[in-house]
Formats: sequence, structure tokens, C-alpha cells
Amino acid sequence: MVRILEKYSWHLLSKDLSYLGPVDWFEVGAKLTTNINTEVTDTATVECPRVPMLDGGPVDWNRVFVQARYERPREGLSGAIGTYRARVTGRELGVLPTRPDLSLYDRTLALVEKELTASFSVASGTPIVPLIGSLIVECGETTGPLPDDPVVTRIETVWEPGTKYLRVVNDLLSSAGYFALATYRDGRFKIERNPGVDYRPIVWNFDTSVPVSHTPGVSQKISAVVPNEIICTTQASGEKAALIAVARNTDPLDPNSIPFTGRTISKSYTNLQMATQEALQAYASQMLALNSNTRGVNTRTLIHPRIMSAQGWVPMHGNDVVAQDGRREVVENIDIVMTPGATMKLVSREAGGGV
Repeated sequence: MVRILEKYSWHLLSKDLSYLGPVDWFEVGAKLTTNINTEVTDTATVECPRVPMLDGGPVDWNRVFVQARYERPREGLSGAIGTYRARVTGRELGVLPTRPDLSLYDRTLALVEKELTASFSVASGTPIVPLIGSLIVECGETTGPLPDDPVVTRIETVWEPGTKYLRVVNDLLSSAGYFALATYRDGRFKIERNPGVDYRPIVWNFDTSVPVSHTPGVSQKISAVVPNEIICTTQASGEKAALIAVARNTDPLDPNSIPFTGRTISKSYTNLQMATQEALQAYASQMLALNSNTRGVNTRTLIHPRIMSAQGWVPMHGNDVVAQDGRREVVENIDIVMTPGATMKLVSREAGGGV
């Protein structure tokens, strides 16, 4: 009797993420990719041995989502590792269908495919979170519960025709101190405030005493001049004075810090559109981390696509915070190959801050 240690499967969801059932449309070995530096964070490419059919005809990909799942039956573990909208990239030639390729994208795709048809202006004092919810709905998606946040726009802002809805939403999120719009692996929209890496929870600690298989590797980028002070200012508007936020690198162990070098090297960002002092300060801290580019970039291979902890299933997402040897890192890239026994590739950038 063969015992299955781990397996992958694909499932179909409705537009409101209700479960419809399993599907066998895709070949084994699909690659799921997370990259926080791309327009759509979570993507995948799959091959189909035949044209997917539903209710007697080809699937209408605008009406359903496909979800990848990972299971470890013996441990009773199961969870989503990606939920996607599909777009056909292969062609069907001749009388009989051929093997179409599908490109899969997370739910933010709807906001990439829709553009403004006219100038869009948002007045000063407009509640930001409800506005984001209405923009998502305009793109044909459901939002689910939204954060209860009273933050409002600080100045009037205008976007030109042809601007993608995702750009508008992400500009508004950034002004309120939030991460760019993303999704959880189960398909729900991820609308989260960014308090700065030092104040975010650590989802996993790669300490050597933890029995998790991983192989660390570090590469570094060297720059002749690395700023250790970031100064950010917003636009002034009428009687509203500009906001100012400053972030300084005071880590005595960092060779680019103010204490280590004995001097201050400043870099400024002006005319920003953050709505609050808190959001502006978080942005300044983020820019300080990004400009400190001598910090290591760690590439690990792990038993995937889950990491075990006392809490059980811990799925990884882009922008999650992990740590090793007392140093926090931000997850930038994740690669998962849907083949039993394969490993997950995780790339994270050291961002400073203790555990």
C-alpha cells in the first residue's frame, strides 16, 4: 500500500470565491510565482492536455477562478497556495482542440485590465478605504470586509484617462500608509497597513535550532554612496502645511550608518501624497531600507509550500517578514513547483531591525 505524503490539486471557485469542485484540467508541474516588484504579484503558467470544458462548453474564465491546493494527508494539513484568474495564451487550431497554455494571475488582474475613460479626481477629505472598495467593485470584483480606517485624502488628486485602476488604487493605498493591493493565497483581497518592518509580525524564524530544511545563500550589492538619512515631504495645499518625516540609520553595526561613518548622507523625496504623518513616516522608513542596498539578499530552498510551526499551516506571502540570526528580512520572491518532492525557492532581503 502506497502512502501519499503530499499532493497538489486544482479546484474551481465562483466569482464570490464559493467552492465549486475539483478539476483535472492541468498537467503536473505548474510553477507558481510571487514577485512583489511586478504589477500583478502572484502569477502562474500551466499547460492543459485538452481545452477545459464546463457545463458542455469551453470555460468562461471571466466567471470562475482556479485555486491550487497543497495537502499532506497523513498530517491532516491542507491549504490554498494560489487563487487565480486565467487567460488563454495558446491557440486552438483546426477542427479538434489543441493544448492551450493558460497564464494565471491573482485577482488584481481585473484592475489592470480596466482603465479610466475620463479624468478622475478625488477631493481633499475623501475617505480612502471606502473609495478603494468602490473602485474594486467597478472592476467586477467583490471586496469582502474592508479595514475600518477613517483616514481621508489630504489634498485633491487627479488621474488622467488611460490610467489603470490598479494604479489609482495603489496610489490611494500608498497615501494612507498601506501596502500595494495584493491577495491572500485563498483569493481574498489583501488590504493591509504597512507600519514598517520593525513593527510587523515575523511569520517564520530561520534559526539554526529550528528543524526546517533550508539552504541559505547571501549576495550583496555594493554602492559607493549609501544614504543613511531619508527626508520625505508632502505637497502643501492651501492652508495645509507640508508634512515632513525623517528616517535615520543609527545601527552601530551597519557600516553605512550615521554612528559607524560619523557623517550624515541624506536623500530627499518631495511632493509626496501621503494623507497622514504616520503614513509618511512609514514611507520614509521603507525608503531607508530600500536605499541601504548593501544588505544581503538571501535565497533559500525549503520543504514547501508550507512551513510547519506550533500553529500548523503557515503559508508564505510577498512582503511577509522572516528572520534569522536576529535580522529581519522581507520576502520578495517565492517560487513553488507543483510536483511532489520539489522544493520552494524563497528570496528575502535583509531589512534591519532586531527580532
